[in-house]
Amino acid sequence: MRQQWTENGTPLVPPDARFREELHRALQDTHQRQQVQRQLHSGQKSQRGDRPGVGVLLAALSLLALVFGLGYYRHRHTHSPG
Repeated sequence: MRQQWTENGTPLVPPDARFREELHRALQDTHQRQQVQRQLHSGQKSQRGDRPGVGVLLAALSLLALVFGLGYYRHRHTHSPG
């Protein structure tokens, strides 16, 4: 004898074969797309090498300019005629 699934007294119906086939097909398609994306991204990463990106360089230069700018500003205000 099979036990029937129930929730709140209502029998639950398992998915039909067509739904399972479509779900399987969709999961395979998604897996293939993700695999292609991983291959594309890993290829781009190896072409660039291990050099830091332009964004990191710009951030470092901006931080350096900020530090020197603040130093200049403080120097001007502490040594102003008064």
